[in-house]
Amino acid sequence: MLSKVFFIGFFNPPDDLSKYGSAAGTKVQLEIIRCLEEVHGSVKCIVMREVSTWPRNKVFYKSIKMEHVYFPFFINIKFFKILYFSMQILIKIFKSSPQVVYQYNSYLSVNLVSFLFKICGVKTVLVLQDINCTPSFIQSINPLKFRLGEYLGLILARYAYSVIVPISDAIITDFKLNPNKCIVWRGGIIGDAYICKTITHKCENKFAVAAGTLNAYNGIFKLVEEWISQEIPYDLHIFGDGEESAEIKRIATYSNHIKYHGRVTPNIVSDYLKKSSVNFCLRYSIVIDERYFFPSKFFDIFLYSGSVVVNSFYGLPDEAKDTVFIVSDDLSNLNTVINFAVEDNFCNNYTRRKKIAKSFFLWNKIILSVRDFIEKKSK
Repeated sequence: MLSKVFFIGFFNPPDDLSKYGSAAGTKVQLEIIRCLEEVHGSVKCIVMREVSTWPRNKVFYKSIKMEHVYFPFFINIKFFKILYFSMQILIKIFKSSPQVVYQYNSYLSVNLVSFLFKICGVKTVLVLQDINCTPSFIQSINPLKFRLGEYLGLILARYAYSVIVPISDAIITDFKLNPNKCIVWRGGIIGDAYICKTITHKCENKFAVAAGTLNAYNGIFKLVEEWISQEIPYDLHIFGDGEESAEIKRIATYSNHIKYHGRVTPNIVSDYLKKSSVNFCLRYSIVIDERYFFPSKFFDIFLYSGSVVVNSFYGLPDEAKDTVFIVSDDLSNLNTVINFAVEDNFCNNYTRRKKIAKSFFLWNKIILSVRDFIEKKSK
């Protein structure tokens, strides 16, 4: 029986999400922790906060504790902070003596710590949701996009983990991971979307929501352009910041239907998602490779009552395709899709999404699969 479990994460306390870090990434990891507790009885956690390094932020961060999640003191200097965090992990795991260590995403120095504990007999699990490098050594040392640390970390991952949970088969193939110890899992329902389970009426608020990092790979600026070009007569509420935020903010100053809110707390975004008739999740292979970077936002909006509108991004679950509206990648049919989505934002699609989520998209299912896999291998 695997009862002593440890989790290594990378996210900010929810109260800090209005300033730094990924709201979706935080929700995913909190959901993993909740499901680890549900499956294994208890879990100890150590988490490094996601903040930009000094001099853009302060040098020293005090340790804090959020229920059973420990955010240790760290020195916020580039490269040094992850090394220091890795040493703290080493000490914490050594004192805790867990049977299983879960880690969220790949980091070279943290992977090395996992490798050391795997040698000592601890079962190690890597949940691999995001990859920011290519499988090419030459490209990883390109001075314009230096990713050697990420590349070496994924090489080490082949040996450092008992189980790897990547989001796609492409990761297994491209990074030459052992398929016999991989369980592909795109992700699962996250956050407070469960609150919508009691909704019994059609949403009458004819507005749309797009939230996330405002970079080209999320397609939100492209969405804003087409919204104006196609003269869609509903309000589009934009949440987030990023490379395209300044331009979106500028457009919002003269457009009656583009409402830019900037970066706000997840609770504020959730309030809009609960009321909207259309919720967006777009993804493009621009700068990133979408085969290595599934949009967790998809699972964040899946159980809200509004219609879900997506493009046909890589890995879009087959089970969900009949319950969402798929817009063309160039958004040329956006107006048509929006009109359908606004009129059909509840009815059968929402209730079917609830059933599909329970069957395929719950994090405790992959946690159970990993547990069974480890116990089988240990016999």
